[in-house]
Amino acid sequence: AHRPKLIISAGFAGGLQDPVRRGDVVLVNAVIHANERLSLGNKSATGGAKRVPAGNLVTVDALVTSPTAKRQLGQQTGALAVDMETFAVADACRELGVPCQGVRMISDAVDEALPADLGQLINKPTRVRQVSFAMGMLLRRPSRAKDLWKLKEDALDHSEQLAKFLVNLISQSSTKGA
Repeated sequence: AHRPKLIISAGFAGGLQDPVRRGDVVLVNAVIHANERLSLGNKSATGGAKRVPAGNLVTVDALVTSPTAKRQLGQQTGALAVDMETFAVADACRELGVPCQGVRMISDAVDEALPADLGQLINKPTRVRQVSFAMGMLLRRPSRAKDLWKLKEDALDHSEQLAKFLVNLISQSSTKGA
């Protein structure tokens, strides 16, 4: 019964190009998955941020963790960033005829590696299995605790920055009558 005027797909993404840095907010012009490309209705806006790159994003089915794989994906697609969700949201919006805007916070730049087993951790189907996997990971390699703690701290900081950006973006849109 409710018909939104706009859906904003917001979250984290990995950088695929050198100009995109950790902590940047990227406005998604189009999202690519497999051989399909969906244009999004992003308006140029800054959401109060000084530097807001805009460009394409590629959605993949598994976490891209190595700098080599990220650079290769960036070269193949021309996308600025990679995530695992935006295409599904944009596709559902397209089917319903609802405009979609993509906003992503860069959690890791193209030259930054993520822990290789992070993909396995986030793909566990339940919280119990995630905790069990994390505990096993830490028992096998206790130094991982520092890496996971840093990821958590960065995620909290980036979430706060993204929330502020989105509040400003929505405020700008509502004052312009969008």
